[in-house]
Amino acid sequence: MAGSDRWLSEPIPKPIRLGINFDVSLMRFSAWLMSPRKRIARVKVSTSEVAPYVVRSSLSAVANLPQIVRRFARATRLLVQASKPLLFPESLGFREGTTSVHTSRTMMLDELSLLLEKVGSHAPATSYLTTIVEDNALGKPTQTTRQRTAKRLTELYALDPGCTVFRLLRHFWPSDPASRPMLAFLAAAARDPLLRETTPFIQSVKLEQTVTPNQIVEHLNEKFPGRFQASTALATAQRLASSWSQAGYLLGKVNKRRSKPHVTPTVAAFALALGFLCGLRGRLLFDSTWARLLDRSPTELNGLLTEASRQGWLNYKAAGSVSELTFPGLITSKEEKVAYEQD
Repeated sequence: MAGSDRWLSEPIPKPIRLGINFDVSLMRFSAWLMSPRKRIARVKVSTSEVAPYVVRSSLSAVANLPQIVRRFARATRLLVQASKPLLFPESLGFREGTTSVHTSRTMMLDELSLLLEKVGSHAPATSYLTTIVEDNALGKPTQTTRQRTAKRLTELYALDPGCTVFRLLRHFWPSDPASRPMLAFLAAAARDPLLRETTPFIQSVKLEQTVTPNQIVEHLNEKFPGRFQASTALATAQRLASSWSQAGYLLGKVNKRRSKPHVTPTVAAFALALGFLCGLRGRLLFDSTWARLLDRSPTELNGLLTEASRQGWLNYKAAGSVSELTFPGLITSKEEKVAYEQD
């Protein structure tokens, strides 16, 4: 068998399938993901990286091939997962599409903070609307503005404990007032695609560098050609800049400068919980949309998650390049099933 190749094919839900090539003589796997049109990704790893033992001879490699392939399955699932576009499950509260609150309002941090102060954490969805519209707890001058405020806040945050994203926001909210700007921002980004998709632009700006509305307009026109009229683009850019200021990505009222948002272990836990709900697991959570929004290096994120685990927000274990994150008691079995189906 030495020097020969064995071809194994493990069916993956179409249109992607996995090919594994086992080279007995070289003691290594060659694995790749394939679509009907092209090869998507290719990796090579030694058997010692995918098995808890080192294969010492060609004969033992062949004898242990079934075990090695089973142990390789987890790595191949991660490859498949990494090759697929990230899905944002609407049934858990995420939103996709072209609709954005930022064409008319900002992330409304002050209104949200006051509302969550007035409404109990276990109150039904109707209590939020009653508090805004009938009780006028947010101090809006007319019935129309109250109704519009309720509509925009609902679009941004759901305001429904039956919505997973909002339920998690309320779970983390009382922990630390300093965490609230980024907690609100992450929830808003989960439900406002425009905010989510344009924030990487502001993160690409160097710290302390000035950011103007015209720069944001230019980015909007490049990323979404033909979507915005001139006046709409400028107003939307200004509202996006306001939301980034509320979250901490920008400083200054008139001349806005790039800064880093305040990220706590609680914020990091919420961010990775959002990634978990999108079907990501292990190290893939560290490079998720939500982890990148934290504006922190992998080392900094590791430290935040270690502290979050110590505080009981999640369970985090890391050994070398392998990481395990779970959220016991936080995410229901039904939510886990929906998240798993994103994989």
